[in-house]
Amino acid sequence: MQKTKYVIGHKNPDTDAIVSSIAYANFKEKFEGGEYIPVRAGKLNPQTEYILDRFNVEPPMFLNDLTPRVENYMKDNVESINHNEPLWDALAKLNKNKARLLPIVDNDNRYHSVLHYNVFAQSLINKMAPNKSKIIPTSISHLINTLKAQPILTFNENEIVKAHISIAGMKFDTFKEYIDAKIAEKVVCIVGDRENIQEYVIKKKVKALI
Repeated sequence: MQKTKYVIGHKNPDTDAIVSSIAYANFKEKFEGGEYIPVRAGKLNPQTEYILDRFNVEPPMFLNDLTPRVENYMKDNVESINHNEPLWDALAKLNKNKARLLPIVDNDNRYHSVLHYNVFAQSLINKMAPNKSKIIPTSISHLINTLKAQPILTFNENEIVKAHISIAGMKFDTFKEYIDAKIAEKVVCIVGDRENIQEYVIKKKVKALI
């Protein structure tokens, strides 16, 4: 959207200030295009009124306040994200647009909240802290979308659970004790080509096996 630009002289304008704003606004429109509006920052004196009336020129609009408004800095077509989307998708949009803020909307595309880049970073740091349990609210569908994964078999894809993220990098017996101490239905297990662990977590009916 093209912005309107105002051309204004000094306060308590004399004839020079008024005529200059009118002439310069017309000059800018003719040679550069766009909308330029001459305005004034005070009353017209009798001499200026006479000159404008003599040459049948419309007096500039009176503008008594040049305080910046929020609307002056608003952007059109602001990119947003649905509140059900994975956090990683929000980060991708922030990075793509080189933005610090991302509006969050509901399913009717109405404003819901806003995500700040710093809040995202702090949340990520908190989840990565070594002294904290790796518990992340997620769903199978979020995992699939975030990892760009190819699902083999899924159930209740959209159910949100507070999942325990478990990386099977330990010995089988140690890992077995760890899993047995958890609620299997809330465990997301990440493992390589270790068939014994794969078979065990499938039997335990973990939430997801990656």
